[in-house]
Amino acid sequence: MTLRYPINRLLSFDDGHFVRVITADNYFTFVAYFLLAFGLTFELPLVLTFLALVGVVSSRSLRAHRAYIVVGLWIASCFVTPGADPYSPLIIGVAFTILYFISEALIRVIGR
Repeated sequence: MTLRYPINRLLSFDDGHFVRVITADNYFTFVAYFLLAFGLTFELPLVLTFLALVGVVSSRSLRAHRAYIVVGLWIASCFVTPGADPYSPLIIGVAFTILYFISEALIRVIGR
């Protein structure tokens, strides 16, 4: 699993003065939330395209409210990610932004 290296790095800080509180339950819960957060992130183009096909949003409305949507996606990336590290929200925020622009372009192409 790819989280083996960060876990080993965190556990290497132990110099005998700390009590390890990591358990298999904590680890698997973290991994499940991590995968869920990234899985939901990559559903953004499907959701926006579906909403455009149904007629809820259009490429014009997405373009008009782009700044608010991108700020909202960055705020959502801070709440969706598990843990307190600054890298997970940053990675999901970048993914949200790129996928949003791809979705906007896709909806513009579909609308023609």
